[in-house]
Amino acid sequence: MDGEMPHGEAQGGGRLVRRSRAYLRAVVDAAVTTVCPIMCRRGHRLTVSLPCEAVAVNADPRHLEQVLTTLLVNAARFAHARGYVDLIAAQTAAGLIIRVRDDGMGISSWALPHMFEDSNTALALSRLLIELDGGAILARSDGLGAGAEFVVVIPGND
Repeated sequence: MDGEMPHGEAQGGGRLVRRSRAYLRAVVDAAVTTVCPIMCRRGHRLTVSLPCEAVAVNADPRHLEQVLTTLLVNAARFAHARGYVDLIAAQTAAGLIIRVRDDGMGISSWALPHMFEDSNTALALSRLLIELDGGAILARSDGLGAGAEFVVVIPGND
């Protein structure tokens, strides 16, 4: 193969990334199934809003599932008891945008820039996994007591 990577594989920071078609509905179903017991114990209302049409992106489905599970678990941890957690996905010209938001304690303005640093291992890993697939992840909050929103963007298919 004279140095070429097999189709669907890329080298990312010394790691082999297996890109394939990640089907949004299957990935979200798997993540929600994982976090449902946590949500139920806390009495949270989980709302999932996906596009009606089937959405697939060129990404590692395991990466995307792990990231969504992390974001949903964090939302469940920090949402108010009997609060809400929303997962909203939309296909845009820029690609797939997935938002996970809660009504919890929020994030202070001084903490926002540090959300994906190594001290928060799960979020740091989430950022790494999304970036390996060519995407981005960011955190938003209007401050303490105002809940939080995490936005994952995976570029459109070329």
